Amino acid sequence: MFASAALQKNNENLRRLHIMDATVDVLNMTLFWGSSLESLAVTDGRVARVVRFSNTSLPNLKCLNLSNNHITEVDSGFAQEMPNLIHLDLSNNNITDFSFELPQNGSNSSDSNFWLDISSKLHKLAMK
Repeated sequence: MFASAALQKNNENLRRLHIMDATVDVLNMTLFWGSSLESLAVTDGRVARVVRFSNTSLPNLKCLNLSNNHITEVDSGFAQEMPNLIHLDLSNNNITDFSFELPQNGSNSSDSNFWLDISSKLHKLAMK
């Protein structure tokens, strides 16, 4: 599909990226580590799980759209290294159990606004 080296190399000016029709078992947010992305969309594909691994930093990311991917599982801490994330769209997926931890610094302090769309097919929600 795509490689992290290709995304990172010579892409310091890349601010927005939209990937459509991707098919992966696991969307590892490490693929985008160290990038200058402010907006990332991976939509209309087949992604089973979204995970975070240690040292995955996306300090500039404000908007993450993972809608319409048939996602069944989201790592509850995957946004921890996205301190400026204010918009998360997980709509139209197959998530049946969802627990999500807001980043503890940056734009997501207790007095900031955070937009989350988990509409459709979601049965259970827990946010910390």
